[in-house]
Amino acid sequence: MKKALLLLVFFLTLSNFLHSEEKFRYENTSWNVIQEQFFDGTNSRIFRYEDDVRFELIDANPHDSLVVQEIVDMLSPIIETVRLEINPINANFIIDFDHNTNGTGHHVKQLYQDFKITSTKLSIQTGNDPESIRKLAQFYILRNLTKVKNTTSQTRYEGIFDSDSPNHASLHEIDLDIIKKIYSANFYDDFKQGTIKLTGGLHYLQLRYRSLFIFIGIITLLILSVILFNFLLTSNRQLLQGRTLKSYLKDGFIILLVIYTINIFFLISFSRTINLFSIITFLLSKFVTIIVPGLLSIIAIFYLEKIFKIRSRPISQHLMISGITTLLTINMAYLFIYSVVANAFGPIVVHAKDMAIITSGDPNIIYTSITVSLIRTFFLFFQHRNQSLINQKDVALATMTTLKKQAELSALHARINPHFLYNSLNSIAGLAESEPRKVQKMAMALSDLFRYAVNKENDSMVNLNQEIEMVKRYLEIEQTRFGDHLDYSIHVDEETREIQIPKFLIQPLVENAIKHGVSNITEKGLLKIQVLKEYNSLIIKVFDNGPDFPEDLVSGYGLQNLNDKLDIIYQNTASISWKNGSDKHISITLKNQF
Repeated sequence: MKKALLLLVFFLTLSNFLHSEEKFRYENTSWNVIQEQFFDGTNSRIFRYEDDVRFELIDANPHDSLVVQEIVDMLSPIIETVRLEINPINANFIIDFDHNTNGTGHHVKQLYQDFKITSTKLSIQTGNDPESIRKLAQFYILRNLTKVKNTTSQTRYEGIFDSDSPNHASLHEIDLDIIKKIYSANFYDDFKQGTIKLTGGLHYLQLRYRSLFIFIGIITLLILSVILFNFLLTSNRQLLQGRTLKSYLKDGFIILLVIYTINIFFLISFSRTINLFSIITFLLSKFVTIIVPGLLSIIAIFYLEKIFKIRSRPISQHLMISGITTLLTINMAYLFIYSVVANAFGPIVVHAKDMAIITSGDPNIIYTSITVSLIRTFFLFFQHRNQSLINQKDVALATMTTLKKQAELSALHARINPHFLYNSLNSIAGLAESEPRKVQKMAMALSDLFRYAVNKENDSMVNLNQEIEMVKRYLEIEQTRFGDHLDYSIHVDEETREIQIPKFLIQPLVENAIKHGVSNITEKGLLKIQVLKEYNSLIIKVFDNGPDFPEDLVSGYGLQNLNDKLDIIYQNTASISWKNGSDKHISITLKNQF
């Protein structure tokens, strides 16, 4: 007796286990069918009746009515959200039975409002076979209690939702389970849990919000494209036109990463089977099919274009060779990868094939290489044209800058010369009565000075030797005026004599040394000029033994014109400095002159 009870318990437990396994299998199949057939990415909700379903039967015989009533009685216990009944008053599910044909077929018209089925009008060509009528009624009533969005399904179970034709399907327990799930009060919560359990959270989000994913993917693609294009332009890159392999690889890798990222967004937006495993395999396959051949293509492009010396060719040849080398190298790189390297990643590539934009053996590789080649050729043409316009503007700007500098220097010379003439004429006037011979000597020296200024009016730069000669003429005038009260010396390094300097650069320093220094002391005035080379700089120093310089030397000594001239010509590479005390002097430093 005990053995019999134990056997009974065992068989009951086994039966319950097998039943639970079968139920679990049905459960998974039902959710798979719902995922695959009722969500296509455009609908975030499922189509179903939200109001009670009232059937109206047209041209129905007693057998037709009995069949429909049996279907209503079968479905009513498993449907939670609405009530089913045969009631022609305010009917929203009308079935027209057509027995006057030997064939079978149907015509249906459904109306919807915000994923809610508001009415269905179904016309069935049934013939007169009772079993055929039952089969057709079950097939079309169940299918029209909802709306199938995708007729292609990978899940097969040989039921009503597994076929487009009633001739190849019969009512299955899974069909009833699907209707039960769709019309449950907690459908969306159950659907979320079932989908996440089967295929993961990303797949659930994509099923319900695929349109949003596609929109985000497209916007992201546009943003990345604009960022990449702007990056290449603003960073002065030339889309794989650098002078070194490192620059090719650096810019090319950035482009490949953008393409890689775009492919990821395409996966999320368009794949129907997204999950963690599919993402990992997709990333690995894309690394093999994008990054690796892409880097090989970049290296090949660099050496081919270096061999053809395209940078020294006219722009038409440049663009043609760039386009051809890009087209050929991409195809050769992919051929190499797919024939050699891809063997090791075969299962990954095959698994990711449905999600990849370019995969092993895909003829679109040719179209892709043509597209990339055309984009690169267009970019190079656009950048060449853009660079030509920039160069033209640079030339025009440089011309305008040169003219502006010449005008400013001319204005400075115009301000210097009258001032110098005024001082010299005052000196001549002071000696006119007492020292006629000195006046003659001074006038001749002044004539030489103005000949120097007039003959080189159009030259803003002179060599240092010419400037020193002009300074000597000026000092001869001043020494004639001061007599023994002024003594001067000039030292010039030989290697500096041919250096080009601005005209009237040294004379204002000497003039100020006399006017504000020597002329304001009673003892003998000593003036010394030194022109030295220190490293790559030219140093001009003017020493005198007069009173110390004021704190604001530039304005106090009238050296603003000289400071402006240095700023115009040398900008930040020239400077004026001074020192008081026993070694009092003023100095000009011109950097990078040798």
